[in-house]
Amino acid sequence: ALTDNSGLLHLLQRRVGRIVWVDFGWEGAAHCTPQQNNMNDMMEKFGCLQPGSFPFAKFSQVFREAEVATMLQQLQTRRNQGEPGVVRRKLRVLPNERWQIKGDFSVDLVLIHIDRVTKFEEYLPEETRYELNCGLRGSFPNFPFLQPTPGPGGATLTNRQANLLAALVEYNVRH
Repeated sequence: ALTDNSGLLHLLQRRVGRIVWVDFGWEGAAHCTPQQNNMNDMMEKFGCLQPGSFPFAKFSQVFREAEVATMLQQLQTRRNQGEPGVVRRKLRVLPNERWQIKGDFSVDLVLIHIDRVTKFEEYLPEETRYELNCGLRGSFPNFPFLQPTPGPGGATLTNRQANLLAALVEYNVRH
């Protein structure tokens, strides 16, 4: 069975020409180089397999490998400046027989990479900033990679966690 956690490959099967891809894959890798990052979903689409990638990942390439370094550099630069990880690129789609993607067309891709954003946090109330800096002991452990709490109705976030995450995503989209 083929799996694509990003949903990107399904859109490319349909030759969608403009895609917004929201990615939560950084996994706290604050000082990564293009060779050391943990963004597996993204990297697989460029044919860059990481240690620990799922076996089916080798069938996920749809963009030229040469394109990934520039995108990662742009994301890292924006992150270091306290800005949201948002990159827009026009990419040529490669054929992918396994996913039945014909390729040979361009896609206007906006990648929104969800991570902590310093400039966003500067707008937050002092109490919220304090809680963010409490780490695992605070109200927002490992933000924005929050772990839902199991409950009788399924896994949930607290109202504060859900609202803060929604505000972060809105900030990323607007900036």
